[in-house]
Amino acid sequence: MYDFDFELSNKEVALMVIAVFVFMVVVFSAGYFVGLHSGSTDSDGGSGGAEQVGQHIQSAVTAQREITERIDGLQHGADQVEGSIEKGAAGIDAAAASNSRAEELVRESGELIAEGQRIIQTIRSRAEKGTLTH
Repeated sequence: MYDFDFELSNKEVALMVIAVFVFMVVVFSAGYFVGLHSGSTDSDGGSGGAEQVGQHIQSAVTAQREITERIDGLQHGADQVEGSIEKGAAGIDAAAASNSRAEELVRESGELIAEGQRIIQTIRSRAEKGTLTH
């Protein structure tokens, strides 16, 4: 019924693991602070503890949101680096193709030079024998 066949790159898996780890740290930190402040007594009969808990949870949510935004920024930066690497690889491939073409042109030039030298040698030989005609 459902097709869950997909692959994640190592980079995506690492970012997800980091995001989960950070989320867990934020949640456990919020729980820790709630535990520290839940036993405190206020002049209003202890009702301030719930407000403090709400503030701590809100600050944890804000911190999680900021961390998620930073991770998204890192993902964008990683994508740009990956794009640069791909462009660099394409440039290397183009340079290799140009190098191959240059080698071919050098070989052809060598053949043409050798042929020109043979022609010059033939002309000199005929000129020395006096068989050179116009």
